[in-house]
Amino acid sequence: MNHHYTYSSPNVIKVNYNFPLKADLDRQSESVIPLENYYDCTVKCEYCKTNFEFTREEQKYWYEDLKFNLSSFPRLCKSCKKIEKELHNEINYIQTQFLKESKRKKVEEYLDKIIKSYGFIPSEFKRIEKEIRKSRTKNCN
Repeated sequence: MNHHYTYSSPNVIKVNYNFPLKADLDRQSESVIPLENYYDCTVKCEYCKTNFEFTREEQKYWYEDLKFNLSSFPRLCKSCKKIEKELHNEINYIQTQFLKESKRKKVEEYLDKIIKSYGFIPSEFKRIEKEIRKSRTKNCN
């Protein structure tokens, strides 16, 4: 039995050791303790707290094709990962637009739209929001 799963991620809830998938040790990234087998496991999403499956086939792809570190695990379910990716794309857009002084008003409106859509301000937006507030107070004086 490989205890890698329970030690690597506190979000791993259950591991199904019944059906191992043999690992190709030569294709894994270097590690002190390589994984000889992959097992299906249930992981809890950090955002929405729902359980999702990290299948043995996905693990083989992660660790052998993508060469992820063997201690890495997915933090998010597929739907939360999609939302996070959308947010990062919007953050990148806003940051490039915010650099253009002429577009500041548009950026403020866009940021307000994102806050309404997601119900919160992602941490990456905090700096931009602070700068917008600072520029608003300067304009009011």
